[in-house]
Amino acid sequence: MASCTSIISPETEPNNVSDRVSVTESALVVSRALTLVSNTNYLDECKTLNPLKLTEQIPYQNIWPGKTKESEVESILGVPDKRSVLVGDEINLVYSSDLGVLVKNDIVTSILVYPEDETRFTLEEVILKYGCPDLVLAVNTTEDQVGYDSIRLIFSKVGLAVSFAHYPANLSDSIDKIWYFPSMTVQKYFEKNGWAGMPRSAQPVEWNDAVK
Repeated sequence: MASCTSIISPETEPNNVSDRVSVTESALVVSRALTLVSNTNYLDECKTLNPLKLTEQIPYQNIWPGKTKESEVESILGVPDKRSVLVGDEINLVYSSDLGVLVKNDIVTSILVYPEDETRFTLEEVILKYGCPDLVLAVNTTEDQVGYDSIRLIFSKVGLAVSFAHYPANLSDSIDKIWYFPSMTVQKYFEKNGWAGMPRSAQPVEWNDAVK
């Protein structure tokens, strides 16, 4: 795992036609996301499974992104298998092949976990445990950027994102990846993770489009 949770900077200064189109598309993606989450009826179908909504940040093994120091990570998880410096002076602490912890200025910024088979919740179990997300994204992880191949549930207020490797997904599908990060708004999530700069990679969608 060379860089478990690299944060990509969104485009800010277009210098050619392609960039200008991308920025325009990006603005539309963010606008659609904010419009969806402001609609009180958004994800109503999900709410029939679990109407409860968590409001407090969720840690990983008592590691709190935005709060926990690197030295505290090592006291909890031990010495990492690999420690590398990424762009922007972020440090990636790699534990085996299924866990990466990003640190900047000695504070954990995010965590990426590839759950082992026996601990992989299904989509339905995620909803029953955490409630409904703030936003659902259809995501393309392929190089050709045609269509979508996975969904991502964004629980921005509690600092959690969960990926399922199908689009649309089924309630019985198991988690592919889990990210932990500081509590933030949906708009801040887009800015931090670069989705605003990759309009062809992710699109906000309705529950019935994302889950069958």
